[in-house]
Amino acid sequence: MAVTAAPSIGRRTAEPARVGVFGIGLAAYWDQFDGLRERLEGYQGGLERRLRGLGADVVSAGLVDTPEAARAAGARLAEARVGLILLYTATYATSSQVLPVAQELAARLAQGPTAAYAAIKRQLAVGGSGSLTDALAAEAAAQQRAGATADHREATAAFVAKRPPIFTGA
Repeated sequence: MAVTAAPSIGRRTAEPARVGVFGIGLAAYWDQFDGLRERLEGYQGGLERRLRGLGADVVSAGLVDTPEAARAAGARLAEARVGLILLYTATYATSSQVLPVAQELAARLAQGPTAAYAAIKRQLAVGGSGSLTDALAAEAAAQQRAGATADHREATAAFVAKRPPIFTGA
């Protein structure tokens, strides 16, 4: 009788979380308080090092102190496709240091599969308030609905064609 070993299945390790970090400060303070900007950048750098020490893949957008820097930070974080964004509030700042970052990221999300985002939001509500049986039944129904959407067909066609998808929310 011949004995054969079962095939070995390699263990897959999870990719580290990609975390975007940006700090905000007010550019008007730099001339008023000698060394403040450098000190705040050092604090932010310390936060980024701690995150890396925890295994995160950190994407730093630096210290944002002008609307132009905020737009650049938003573009950098959107391009990097971060899964979580941490805002380090270093000093008082105006909305012009934060809003452009949020607008850049919102624009990226709006180009994505918005119908799928809505389904995920609904599933989070069911999963957080119902039983496991309810959550699994709702997930099965949601997967069936999602698989019948134009966005799903577009995602599949784009994957096969090796091109970026163009989602319509349908």
